[in-house]
Amino acid sequence: MPDDVDLVTETPRRFWAARELALLAALVLLLMGLLWIRTDKLVPSDPSFSLPRDHHIYAFMATHPIGSFHIAPWGWRLVGSALAPLFPGSLAAGFQVLTLTALSLTALTLFFIARALGFDRRLATIGVILFLSLGYAVKFNLYDFWLTDPLAFLLTAA
Repeated sequence: MPDDVDLVTETPRRFWAARELALLAALVLLLMGLLWIRTDKLVPSDPSFSLPRDHHIYAFMATHPIGSFHIAPWGWRLVGSALAPLFPGSLAAGFQVLTLTALSLTALTLFFIARALGFDRRLATIGVILFLSLGYAVKFNLYDFWLTDPLAFLLTAA
């Protein structure tokens, strides 16, 4: 530790920073859980599942070797389809975990971006809540959890 750090004031700052992060993470998990419960999912029992959409392509990519699918732009979006089968359970569960994780981490990253830009905790938290309220950014991606957009949000924010 550098000599110019005052341990009397630095320890409480670290405690409050850790507490702030834990409270924010709890808020994000609570809101994501509520959104998850209240959102229909694009699963085989959904009438739209049989329509020719991206979810069939990403499922194919996840069940075949990386690089097997060569049609642009889907063939370039490798990360989600490569990670989803690594999670325990079904392929759909893997994509769901990946989507929930990416959206939650994006919300946390947006909080830190807002704080780094000089916004106070209250406004940064409101920004996180506003992000989580975006229908096409969050709710649609919870419905069509097969998509790569949540990972793109996270990588862009990071």
